[in-house]
Amino acid sequence: MHTLTGKRVAKFARDFGFAVSEDKQFELYVAANYLYPYLRDDVGKIERSVRGGGSDEGIDIAAVVVNGQLVFEPSEIEELISEQISNTARVVFIQAKTSESYDTKLISKFLHGIESVTKYAINPQNINLPAALVDLAALIDKIAENGDKFQETRIPCEVFYVTTSGHDGADARKELQVTERFAGSKN
Repeated sequence: MHTLTGKRVAKFARDFGFAVSEDKQFELYVAANYLYPYLRDDVGKIERSVRGGGSDEGIDIAAVVVNGQLVFEPSEIEELISEQISNTARVVFIQAKTSESYDTKLISKFLHGIESVTKYAINPQNINLPAALVDLAALIDKIAENGDKFQETRIPCEVFYVTTSGHDGADARKELQVTERFAGSKN
């Protein structure tokens, strides 16, 4: 990790009381920064938005936002949309890497993980996901189930691959395994 970024991440971890590995600190730091409008400085929400681990399918951080509020339970979605005439929803997926380069295999795994979560939300019978991602899929399913109450006919999705690299990742975006995942996700 770049020295200045490492110092910022370490200070963030100290300030918020996160006594975890450097990789986990970076995930928490990225969550707090990319999801700041929804998390503010709420330590519990920051921790809950980080879903990374040994079997995260490449998804380190994920958030479901309904009417501008972060939700973690399907019942929260029901509460937020029950009295509104028009509602909004979005899903944010983030992969956070302390690497100085872009790894096309990890990017591909991340995109496949997103595809797996969304497929599971539609039809859970064929996919075996870790519990944290099953919970995420349940939120997406709840939004889809109540689709008539939302402005968009599709659920907007934001995807971020965050690395400490100083390069723009253009070479990684050209790799077949990455371009194929993007082409497949537009259907």
